[in-house]
Amino acid sequence: MNQINELFSLPVNLKEVMTVDGFKLFSSDNLKENFILAFNKSSKGKMVAEDVEKMVNDELIIPCYLTKNLWAFFKSKAFGSEYKDVLAFYHIDSKKVVILIDNNSTVFGTSNNNELASTTMHECMHLIAGRAFPKFLSTMKNTLEIYYSNFFRKYLSLKSIDENAANNYITFIKQFDLAGPDAISSKINLFTQVIVSNFTESTLLPKDYTSRVIKLAVTVKVSSANMPTFLQKAQNFSMVVTGLNQAYLDSFGDRNTYTTPFQELFSVSEVACVLTEMQPNNPTIRKLFKLL
Repeated sequence: MNQINELFSLPVNLKEVMTVDGFKLFSSDNLKENFILAFNKSSKGKMVAEDVEKMVNDELIIPCYLTKNLWAFFKSKAFGSEYKDVLAFYHIDSKKVVILIDNNSTVFGTSNNNELASTTMHECMHLIAGRAFPKFLSTMKNTLEIYYSNFFRKYLSLKSIDENAANNYITFIKQFDLAGPDAISSKINLFTQVIVSNFTESTLLPKDYTSRVIKLAVTVKVSSANMPTFLQKAQNFSMVVTGLNQAYLDSFGDRNTYTTPFQELFSVSEVACVLTEMQPNNPTIRKLFKLL
């Protein structure tokens, strides 16, 4: 397969930088320079521009030229973040963030710098978690406990929850950040047991408590098995999606207008991803970028 011939517009000084699922990815010094410059000009990204430049130089963030086949392939995978002429994803095997950019686009214009920065920073949370997970978890501990406490309290209509409940849940799901979503599919029964054993009041439970827990299990099962199918049928899981979104508002005071939440149920790094979109200058986010 000749990837170079499929470029929308042929750049000069191309260099092959990596291969993903059989697709060769190409970059250039000029693309990297423009990418870093966009961060420095971005109000959302300039606070971490120095850290991002280091990640680019260390080849942890890979800005690449977008080809037609690549766009179709990675879109069909339905993972990562997308904005117009930019597609970004965290490649779990190589533990790198790949940024695919259409060479004919105007993505480096001032109006789009924030979108490019936001997309990249989102995927960087998975990168940082993948390469420095103990430090990531320690930095995010309080933030995660607040988020999951708010979610389960409201979603399950509980008046109160045990002070260790959220931490116990985080301890269980943290393994799936490193193993990937496929790993949780075989542990759905354990997933429900962890919820029931931790988020149950001594008082009378709501009538639909069991059905709500089952809905969480089905959400995880379907989304981890086939993410594109889940996203197509997301309206069937609106109760869960609404609950996860409400937890962002309750926890951080901002609405999540960036994602359809569901990965939060089995990925603690996804909470950081959304937080970096909502509050890119949050002190916790800035601390996370210093971990690599």
